[in-house]
Parts: sequence; C-alpha cells; structure tokens
Amino acid sequence: MNEQLIQSIYKIEDAIQVVEAMLAAIHRGQVENSHRTVLMSLNAKGLFSICQVRMGRKWQLPKLYPFFLRTNLLMLRPHKDILLTELEAGKHISLLSASYLTWLRTCALSAISTRHLVRRDSKGLTVIGKSAMAFEQVLGLVNVLPIQDNYLVNRSLNKTYTFSEKHKEAGVTFTIQTVSTPEMKQWLSLFSFVVRPGQTKKYLMHVKAGTQLIGGDSYLPEIREIPL
Repeated sequence: MNEQLIQSIYKIEDAIQVVEAMLAAIHRGQVENSHRTVLMSLNAKGLFSICQVRMGRKWQLPKLYPFFLRTNLLMLRPHKDILLTELEAGKHISLLSASYLTWLRTCALSAISTRHLVRRDSKGLTVIGKSAMAFEQVLGLVNVLPIQDNYLVNRSLNKTYTFSEKHKEAGVTFTIQTVSTPEMKQWLSLFSFVVRPGQTKKYLMHVKAGTQLIGGDSYLPEIREIPL
C-alpha cells in the first residue's frame, strides 16, 4: 500500500481513535510494543531504527526507518516501511509505506496528550516554523480542543503562505505573523501551547507555566520525541 492510497482512506481523526484504542490494548497486555532497536551505520553517518509490534498471536508489524543526514541534504524523503506478517504460517500480507502513518501516529499522540494535559483555558495555538509534521499536528489539536485563534509565527515569509494555504484547504485558518528575534519571546509568552518550537529553545523561559510544547525535538541515537 503506497502513501497516496493510505492518505485517501486514513485521516488524523481516524488515527486518534486507533491510537487511543491501541494504548488501551497495550495496557491490557493484548499488544506488545517493544523498545526500538537502533543500529548505527558503519560510517557513522546514519542509523537504522527497527520498531517491533506484535498484536496477540495473529499479527507482527516490524517497521524499518533508515535515518541519514545526507537524506535531508539531498532533499530526499526518508523511507519508512511496515511489513505486516501473519503468525500462523509466517506469511507476509502487505508492505505499507509508513512515513505518513508515522506522522499521524505522532500527531495523534500529541493530540491525545494535549487533551489531557493542556490548560483548560486554552483557546489559542501558535505554530513556529512550517515543518511537514506540524501540519498533521495542527489538524489533530483542533480536532480535540476548541481552538479559536491560530497563529503562524516565522522570522521569514518564505513558504509561510504556502503552509497557511494548505491548512486553509483543510479548514484551519491562520493569522500569519512575521516576528523578529527579540519579539519571539513575547509571542511565546502569549499562547497556551506551541507546535514544534525547533530553534526557539533559548526563548522557552518566557513561556507561561502550564503551556504545552508539542514536539520539543528529537535526538540521536534514541530518536525520542519529547512533548513537555
């Protein structure tokens, strides 16, 4: 199953329901979600992340994710693939492109955690930057919270309007605000939660207590994403 087919039938609202059900199944011991295995490449320029999920005695779903810095330098899309295998005869049922599914998984977790952890008076959302995953994260957040004000904050207008238009097509309207570096700390003090703060870490001291930060960043070799 390629990504185009998966995107046509599986959306963020579906992912939120599925991830919640999966978390409950893991808690009941019906699904085994092993810690990922990380293998460094011999030239130390990348790694392979292998995730294993077993659903009872019927299904096994390993996911392979090669992560190389040169992938970004060459402006290539990283490949993530899931192999669905039945456990009666070891037959491979399907190979699924998993980049979009991985985005949705992460965004669904962001939405679920935010719904439980964010301040109850949260009505404003700001997105700093324009990463691809931020698009799905925004759709997840507006799916679970009564957001009234959406702001897209960037120090440059380059590609910002394209990012905004993509959200508008999905029913989310942004007010675009271009800010200088000194103004960034003021913006961070105004909002209830922030999506993917990226290079703005030095300004996070200005965020109000109780603010939800989605996608605090990832680090190697564990590649753990940290909501705060």
